[in-house]
Amino acid sequence: MRIVIAENQEVIRTGLKCFLQNSEFEIIAEPANGRETLSFLRTLQPDTLLLNLQIVDSGENGVLREIRELSAKTDCGILAYSLGDTADSVQKTLGAGANEVLLRDISRASVLKTLRSLKTRGEKEKSLAEKPALTSRENQVLKQIAQGRSNKEIARTLKISVETVKEHVQNILRKNGFVDRTQAAVWAVRNGLD
Repeated sequence: MRIVIAENQEVIRTGLKCFLQNSEFEIIAEPANGRETLSFLRTLQPDTLLLNLQIVDSGENGVLREIRELSAKTDCGILAYSLGDTADSVQKTLGAGANEVLLRDISRASVLKTLRSLKTRGEKEKSLAEKPALTSRENQVLKQIAQGRSNKEIARTLKISVETVKEHVQNILRKNGFVDRTQAAVWAVRNGLD
């Protein structure tokens, strides 16, 4: 899979490159602003754009809209960084046109799984459009995940053990085919469960 990393901070770019080392992903460009990103999307037609939304929020009017339109035409998935771990920031990122969202505390394994899931995102989005078959407690846990809460915070809020939270999280993922809790959170925000 050919990837463009749109990131203006070298330390973050280096970290993302380390995440992708020894995997099936090939980094083909590293633009540092919105206009460069758009240019690389036009000329290279990557499979995925790994995008820091802040680089297109810095006064480059219309660039994000153009990136979204071009990505849709070329079937390039957009994996964007969330500006924070709250439901509002995830919603803002999805509203900006991202297919998937990375939260700040994501692991390497989750980044790779999320990138792989973009290959079949059309099928996944169809299957995830249906209401999940969750228990009342699992719905409560899912809402907490969508709000960016950790297992410990969820346990404290719902007055249950961390082990019980972990079990509910695994059930949520398994029952609905979510790759990880980030994908579950994104689904919850998109469907108003936050």
